[in-house]
Amino acid sequence: TIYTHYSDRIRIVDTNRGKKGVIKSYIYNENKNLKGKNFYILDKDFDDKYPCNHSNFNIDNFSYIYKLLKKNDKFLIWERYCIENYFIDSSLISCVLAQLTCNIKLNFKTTIKKIFRYVNLLSKYQLKNQLANSLNRLNYNDFIDFKTTNIDILKLIKELRIISKRYKNSNFNSVKYNYNCIKDINGKRFFELLLSWCTNTSSLKISIAQKNFMNLILHNYLQKNKNNNFKRFTQELDKIFNNI
Repeated sequence: TIYTHYSDRIRIVDTNRGKKGVIKSYIYNENKNLKGKNFYILDKDFDDKYPCNHSNFNIDNFSYIYKLLKKNDKFLIWERYCIENYFIDSSLISCVLAQLTCNIKLNFKTTIKKIFRYVNLLSKYQLKNQLANSLNRLNYNDFIDFKTTNIDILKLIKELRIISKRYKNSNFNSVKYNYNCIKDINGKRFFELLLSWCTNTSSLKISIAQKNFMNLILHNYLQKNKNNNFKRFTQELDKIFNNI
């Protein structure tokens, strides 16, 4: 949509198999010495928080170091947790929801901000859980009622205490890191929970696939930012395209 004039000169490798799939594609292509310019796009996730010896960097028989991979000219690693983070904007999301409901009078911002605060809190504990190398996945859906957005505080506190204890007793409890709510919130979970609310709340009852919803978000984002060169989003893509 943005860089169509480069389509005959490069190939973006972004599989549906996640980070492991992209890195495996890179290894395969390097071993085959494929001609042409191949670029690989990865989510940052929490890779900038892990120490180099963390098991998260092990993929089958291959290990990678985030700092080195980020310096690799063939890789674009988002500065934020995932691409969805660039579109967490209450005005932008409200605009899309108004289009879907055909009702511009509905106020979505309060709920959007509440879900953001909830996901932001759990993202912090997801990081601790993953730093502790826990196999117990934190389920964001377990503590919220999507019809009302009410949160089961007691159940949530119990789970967060378990994670805190797990982190404290791990080998990585002394790791120093900075958490930024814009860069490090789990954007994928934010939009998943937002759509669950849209589907379940009686005032909306919106049923739309997340992929289609994100396409609407992207379309409205580009329209909204067409006069400022898409700076928030495309400045990172430019790291690749400016070097062609």
